[in-house]
Amino acid sequence: MSRKLIQGIIAGLAVVAFGAVASQSTTAHAATLPDNLQGNWYGYLGNARHHHTKYYYVEQIALTDSGIDSDISSTKNADLSDLTSFITSEAKVTFSVKTKHNQTFYQARALGDQSNLGKFRLTSVKVKGVKTPALAWDQDGDTNYAFSKITKARSWDMMD
Repeated sequence: MSRKLIQGIIAGLAVVAFGAVASQSTTAHAATLPDNLQGNWYGYLGNARHHHTKYYYVEQIALTDSGIDSDISSTKNADLSDLTSFITSEAKVTFSVKTKHNQTFYQARALGDQSNLGKFRLTSVKVKGVKTPALAWDQDGDTNYAFSKITKARSWDMMD
């Protein structure tokens, strides 16, 4: 495997854990995820060449009240069809809700040791000129977006 591919896979796994991101907030309490956040979200990780073939990588993140499941897949098709899964993981978590600057963030913590798995929020971003709901989180100062449908929009640039 190429070095960039391995780095991308490691970075994708870090996204599953939502990176450790600390924030100051005005309120915090135990929460269940609202229905509009639960379900499957898709992030486009980017693409890489391996043996003269271009591969495209997508991460599917499934959010439920009790956990975060992740599935990293690849395909040779530029339209992201026929995805083949090659890494899956799951984490049991608890959520707390925090409000800062009139924005609601959900903090995820590992169920066993309560380690901080980061924060995320629902927002809107433009995709092909149309405002689209997206799951957003900051990781080391970079904001990554996942969408309810598979799209190449807002690449996480983890494979390029």
